[in-house]
Amino acid sequence: NADKAMRDADPRLYDEMEMDIADRDEKYEKAGVTIVKNKIGWYPDQIINLNDVTRGAKYLSIYQGAVWKMAGDFVITGQTCGPVKWCETACRPATLALVEESPTSKILGFPVHEPNPNIEGPGIAGLDTASFRQLPGKIMLFGYGVSSADQIPEAKRTGKGTVAGWPRGEELLMRTLRDYGYTSEQWWFDSRLSYHEDCVMMNVVEGVIGLPDDGKNGAWGELPKCLKDYEILPIPVEDIERGAGNSTCLGDGRVFIDSSCTKTIDMLDKRGYEPIPIRYQACWQTFHSGLDCSDANIWREND
Repeated sequence: NADKAMRDADPRLYDEMEMDIADRDEKYEKAGVTIVKNKIGWYPDQIINLNDVTRGAKYLSIYQGAVWKMAGDFVITGQTCGPVKWCETACRPATLALVEESPTSKILGFPVHEPNPNIEGPGIAGLDTASFRQLPGKIMLFGYGVSSADQIPEAKRTGKGTVAGWPRGEELLMRTLRDYGYTSEQWWFDSRLSYHEDCVMMNVVEGVIGLPDDGKNGAWGELPKCLKDYEILPIPVEDIERGAGNSTCLGDGRVFIDSSCTKTIDMLDKRGYEPIPIRYQACWQTFHSGLDCSDANIWREND
């Protein structure tokens, strides 16, 4: 549920978001996805007000992409932007159960900075959990957004100009993952399209992704080597603006997608995939975080 402060501020928007979330949950469960969520309907005040020391935003429970990311059997607990960075804390029993019930799973904690007005950016190392995705072959793909290609050299050095996350965090995280056989690649995307890699790149099935149809695949320069053999589906820029890149796939051809992305839905259908439209524009237009940001990593039977 959205924070009650939002309900008090804009009851109509709150109700619309509640309907979006209900439509999402119904479609997920109908597709066979088991949803782990707080069904009690309330959170401790200590969680809701954890940012009070800095007069920061109250906890917002919608975007569970902040709960964890996966690298093989590693559950990587980290953080993203302020209002949702306490998601893993709120869901700690689920995190522990996930690891306990899988004998080969391990927790890799990537430190969350305390509420401190002197610290800028996401995390202690400038790494946003939405900055990376796992690809087949133990490849971690990191995406960083800047508004022009000439910003890249400075962004690599200092993070200046990046909208969320920069390579310092990648290097520190990969110091651990390299010991377990992982490698990383990175690409730089046009942040004028969106602020996160997972809002620009649509996962469809292994070997197929969607990228903005802007004449450059949304990228500054060449795409990384790990994508060179991938089929690239051209996603209309107007659908990227509606959240098409932030779709969630099940790996078998089914793709949960915002119902407003009609051109992309039609393209997926004609290419033999199964788009599952979900009403999500109230959530997307409010936060520009969509379906993929709403859930932690989904375990797929064909992973």
